[in-house]
Amino acid sequence: MANILNGNETLAREMRKPDMREFKGRPIFLLPDGFKAEIHEELLENPPRKKGVIRLHDTESFIKFVKQEGSLASCRIYIEADYQEGNIGFTAIINDHETEKPNWRDYRALYQPQQSVEWQRWISHAGKMLPQADFAQFLEGNNKDITSVEGMPTGAQVLAMALNFESKQEVIVKSAIRTQSGTVTFAYSDHEDANTIERMEMYKGFSLGLAPFFNGQGFRLDTRLKYKHMPNLGKVLFWYELDRPDLILEKATQAMIEKVKNDAGFPIFYGSPG
Repeated sequence: MANILNGNETLAREMRKPDMREFKGRPIFLLPDGFKAEIHEELLENPPRKKGVIRLHDTESFIKFVKQEGSLASCRIYIEADYQEGNIGFTAIINDHETEKPNWRDYRALYQPQQSVEWQRWISHAGKMLPQADFAQFLEGNNKDITSVEGMPTGAQVLAMALNFESKQEVIVKSAIRTQSGTVTFAYSDHEDANTIERMEMYKGFSLGLAPFFNGQGFRLDTRLKYKHMPNLGKVLFWYELDRPDLILEKATQAMIEKVKNDAGFPIFYGSPG
């Protein structure tokens, strides 16, 4: 009786086994109704191969990871870049198709550079009209980004100008005169003594030293200081404009691409890897 039961259990197990065959060199399973085949790689001591998506946060980490994991036979780097907006994405497919052999393409490293806080701050405030005291406070709080360039005021000089603006926020501005050197001189008087005329000078602009991307290369970005005299109120609104920040973003993006090209050493393609 036991032998019969054992024989039936063996037969049942055999019936439940999938019928594995090949179709044009590919393995297929023929399963009876009511059954399905499942693969449980998590039960193995180690995965049969590497796969997954790794997200890196800076250029050096991306290059280091790709060099460590990739090979010239199967590693490809794809780049999608919008120069004007400064949006750039790197995708390294570690197990990409080889010249004579297809591959799984499911082991990838992604890197999307983030714009720096300093860059975003100066971009977001450009063109924003501010009262004298607020404009002075902005310049004072971000003075470290101003760089010394020949023909432009130093950070210390811009800071002194900002402090001067701030200390005279309650004065009445009588006039604004642009000088031959390009600076603007404001004539103002105190509320308590309207007959006393003093002067306050504003530079025509200054230069910034900014890295558009986090941990990226720094570039020079020039500004132009602007004002709007409101005679009826005796006040002046100030703002600044940036000189072609899109070109700086393009330079920063190209510099990053060149660094990846040179340091990673793998084939580069412009476009989406799919």
